This record gives sequence, structure tokens and C-alpha cells, in this order.
Amino acid sequence: MLVLQFAAIGLLTSGAKAGQARGTWLSGSQYTNKCGDTTWDMGTSATSPLASDCDALVKWMEGGTGGVMLSGLKTDGPNLVHREGSCSFMVTPESAGPFYVGRDDMADLVRDSVARWARDGRVGGGGATRCGDMSITWSVG
Repeated sequence: MLVLQFAAIGLLTSGAKAGQARGTWLSGSQYTNKCGDTTWDMGTSATSPLASDCDALVKWMEGGTGGVMLSGLKTDGPNLVHREGSCSFMVTPESAGPFYVGRDDMADLVRDSVARWARDGRVGGGGATRCGDMSITWSVG
């Protein structure tokens, strides 16, 4: 099993600071799909990330197997999981963790966001889902 430690800090397109997401990337199919059904809330605007950057984010997520075990996250706002160009995938958990989010889960959410909400080359939005025992809100921004 390949294990990578990371810590990431990023800025939201609105200028607000995202929280620091601490996680361990885990390879293996048992970590690939950890989340269930989601709600969908469109948020595309003129300041949303480029849809092409979100496509690159999906490609990055699909480039490996497994997922990420997140812990120590803030619960009062988004935590950056990964960014490609202007497009970020962020989560806000109901508690600090730990919990898993699969690469396939993240890729599906970002890909489906682009398919549902891309307007004038930009995309943004989010929703709520459950990953294992943790309820989270997620966003593409």
C-alpha cells in the first residue's frame, strides 16, 4: 500500500481562505468509493473556476487508485483537498474526522458538476453527501 502524507492550504475564488486539510493518500480499491448519494447546489458565476481546470482535476483524481483519509479539519468552512489550476475540491465535515473520501467519489462529483453546471467555460457548486460515517458538504470552487 502506498501512503503519502500531505497538508494543503488554498484560497477560494471568493478570496476567503480555505482550511488546512490534513490527510493520508491511500492506494487500493478498498479506499476508492467511500461516499453515497449527494445533493446538488449550482453555484456557477463569472468568478467560478475554469471548467477546463476542473477537467484537469478529474484527470488527476483518475490518475491513481484509492482515496484520502482526512482528519483535523475545520468544521466551520471548506477545507481544500486538491487543486488543479483555478479548480479546487473542498470538503466541510460535520466533525474534525477522521474519514475517507475516495478518488472515484471526488472525480465523479467534479465531473458531474462540470456536466451539470458549466456555463461560459466556468463551473462552481457543491452539495452534501455521506462518506462512511461522516456527513460532509463538498464544493467545487
